[in-house]
Amino acid sequence: MSPGNRAIQATARIASGSANLQHGASVTLWIAVAEQADTVVVPLNAIAFRDRVPYVFAVNPETNTVEQRQVELGIEGFDRREILSGVQAGEQLVTEGQSGLVNGARVQVIPSVSPHTGEQS
Repeated sequence: MSPGNRAIQATARIASGSANLQHGASVTLWIAVAEQADTVVVPLNAIAFRDRVPYVFAVNPETNTVEQRQVELGIEGFDRREILSGVQAGEQLVTEGQSGLVNGARVQVIPSVSPHTGEQS
């Protein structure tokens, strides 16, 4: 590990695309140190913190209100985080504007548009 930063030296084998690499070039690697199958994962921006306690706002589609829930965090990836408890698979979560919400607040769900396909979800 280099003093003063988070860089480490590692040796990696390239399975494909090695023709584009040049000797001495810098690369960034993502090294998966743990993996969990059949688990609930949420976007990182769905998780907020108050007094260093992680929570999410789950949407009740029948009443268009939110429930603030404390969650237990698991493995973190590039853009998602495992939730060990506090959220069930398939629940809708607030991903923007949590700082202005309180438990029981009314919300309006706006369909998101995929940047890759342009389709609403």
